[in-house]
Amino acid sequence: GVEVTNAGDPAMAAMVEQIAKGAIQNLPQFPAEPVGVGAVWRLEYDISVAGMSMLAETTNTLRSHDGNTVVIDVETSIQRGNSAFNFPGMPPEVSVEIGALVGNATGMTTIDLATMASSGEQKMTMDMQMSMTMSQAGMPPMSMQMHMDQTIASRRVE
Repeated sequence: GVEVTNAGDPAMAAMVEQIAKGAIQNLPQFPAEPVGVGAVWRLEYDISVAGMSMLAETTNTLRSHDGNTVVIDVETSIQRGNSAFNFPGMPPEVSVEIGALVGNATGMTTIDLATMASSGEQKMTMDMQMSMTMSQAGMPPMSMQMHMDQTIASRRVE
């Protein structure tokens, strides 16, 4: 499973946990054709976190292959998706607009081809700008900017 520690804000911890779970669900994936050391392949996928749609593109480079063990360098970029923000539990009179969402991650993963178990680490940064408006008269819009640095580490458990 995925466990987030020392995240501070519980809502942020839930978001980070969902991103990590999505990343784990999408690994490992290989191209249909055989690949050797130095091969590069790209994956595109959608991520949904707390009602927010994101698009991700991952570039994988096969760093090494020794018996049943492969090491892959991973670079991922994340951006805001095309769907509207639909935060669960948000009152109907509140409208949320995501102005910008950009993230990048780099790292590596080691995969045991016999079991497809993987371990590795990725360091990620993400920046987001959002605004909220309420349909009540006289309520000014509120805006928020967020910068997040995180490390996602996975390990094999025997």
